[in-house]
Amino acid sequence: TEIYTLSLHDALPIWAPGESRRVRIAANDVIISLTGPEGISANNVTPCRISDIADRPGGLVDVGLAVGSAKLVARITGASARRLGLANGAEIFAVIKAVTVDAGHPFGPR
Repeated sequence: TEIYTLSLHDALPIWAPGESRRVRIAANDVIISLTGPEGISANNVTPCRISDIADRPGGLVDVGLAVGSAKLVARITGASARRLGLANGAEIFAVIKAVTVDAGHPFGPR
């Protein structure tokens, strides 16, 4: 079953074009932008909605992101969350560097 399609802009040549893969994206590798970023090196930008915000130890915040039917988590500082004025339901953009994507096994029976 496909969870979500994220084009990685040919950044991972080990995958055949159109091949489905399960990936793991670390919360520390997701950047939040209030507007669609321009002029950046990251090719993977996807619109999403904030589904939840949870405080973590050390002044960090986990921001749950709904991307279609998939979920991402961005881990940012509490200061950044306050500065951006993040709130549940807000429409934002997630920025993901392709080199941080951990390729799993192709979709299929487990």
